[in-house]
Amino acid sequence: MIRGIEKQTPLKQEPSRLPGESARERWDKELIELAVLVSFVPTMIGLAAAISWLQYFRPGLLSPMLLTLTFITAVPVAVVYFRRKERRLLQVALGWKGERAVGDTLKELERRGYHVFHDLVFDKFNIDHVVVGPGGVFTVETKTRSKRVKNPSTAHVTWDGQELRIDKALATEHIGQAKGEAAELGNLLRDAGVNIWVRAVLLFPGWYVDAIKSRDDKDVFVCNDTYFVRSFDYAEPTLSAEQVQRVVSILDAQARS
Repeated sequence: MIRGIEKQTPLKQEPSRLPGESARERWDKELIELAVLVSFVPTMIGLAAAISWLQYFRPGLLSPMLLTLTFITAVPVAVVYFRRKERRLLQVALGWKGERAVGDTLKELERRGYHVFHDLVFDKFNIDHVVVGPGGVFTVETKTRSKRVKNPSTAHVTWDGQELRIDKALATEHIGQAKGEAAELGNLLRDAGVNIWVRAVLLFPGWYVDAIKSRDDKDVFVCNDTYFVRSFDYAEPTLSAEQVQRVVSILDAQARS
């Protein structure tokens, strides 16, 4: 390496994001917090207590009892925090794997000529996947949920148009999230001069989904990833090649911004 020479990246633009990249970033952040709060803090308190005990045998010094009690208190608190953080890390890891799995499934659409964007980032949220092609524009929100060990085949996701349930547990808030993402993407396109309706999709990879079948684009399409891909077998073209390329250009700029 020659010193004194200023250097820069040879890349002319940022690379496209990978499936689950935001989840991976959340994993990294959670892991750093865990390392700092669980390892660093108790270690420093324990070290301070040990030093105080060593100095205690010298007359006139402050009793180390306070630091020792603080250390004893900090250990169980750290353990409880670790357990909670561990569950959070497992949830993030599962979500990351789910988004990557859905990304693999969506490769089938790419082979059919569709364009697939992963982890499209906005100011305060991200969209897991966006599918663009003759059949329309779709925002895909992936919800990867673990199944119970006992009789996992009986665990279903149900959507009747009013209530969304995951293995009987109410989770209708996911519908609002999916609609919000589609609306924001639609706003992005309209701001760029493209007035195209964006269909909201809510995917549950690996689950059996019993949902109403609606052809109304204003309804959220709730399904698993394999069914979503199969739905394009009978999808009628709604966008021209020019419209598709215009949308792809806008999303590519957003993905690299």
